[in-house]
Amino acid sequence: MLPNLINYISILIVFSGPIASKLEQDFSKLLSFGKLEAPSLYIPGYTPIKRKTTLGHRQCGVRDSDDENFNAHRSTSISLLADMFVTFLAIVNSVT
Repeated sequence: MLPNLINYISILIVFSGPIASKLEQDFSKLLSFGKLEAPSLYIPGYTPIKRKTTLGHRQCGVRDSDDENFNAHRSTSISLLADMFVTFLAIVNSVT
């Protein structure tokens, strides 16, 4: 059995456009605290009814890979993070 050498993912996200600094700050808050109270952008005519305010992830080194729930937690976190990344890309592309 090979040891699991990769326990985390690393991605580079580059924000551009007129509100890039706001998006970057909000994304950093979301990753640091796992929660963002209000949406980063106001989109006229769109009201997110079931908006998620929390992110189920942990920063590297916080969770022990020997924990029995590690794999289940990791797959959920990566899926949610990927969804958020796609959402941010869509928003940034629509603004710029």
